[in-house]
Amino acid sequence: MSSIIHSDEYAVLIPLLAEKREQAGLSQRALARRLCRSQTHVQKLFSGQGRIELVEFCRVLKQIGADPSEVLEEFLTRLKARQQPKPACEDQSLEIDP
Repeated sequence: MSSIIHSDEYAVLIPLLAEKREQAGLSQRALARRLCRSQTHVQKLFSGQGRIELVEFCRVLKQIGADPSEVLEEFLTRLKARQQPKPACEDQSLEIDP
């Protein structure tokens, strides 16, 4: 089983959050200070080594000055564009051809 932090969702989320942080002109160190967290903690989040839960997602965006609901919508749009439909061979139905 693969880890959630190595999922398609995180492959979209991490660059999006980094983009928002950079647009705000904040370094990871400055964001860490605003969050009252260590720079190492923030570095792990932005390198995909740590999980980002909903509350932390909202706190990070608040400190960046971005609207969490708008960023969530942008995330879902980017995720949908990235995902490809599954090939028919991955259909898990039990139907057997004669």
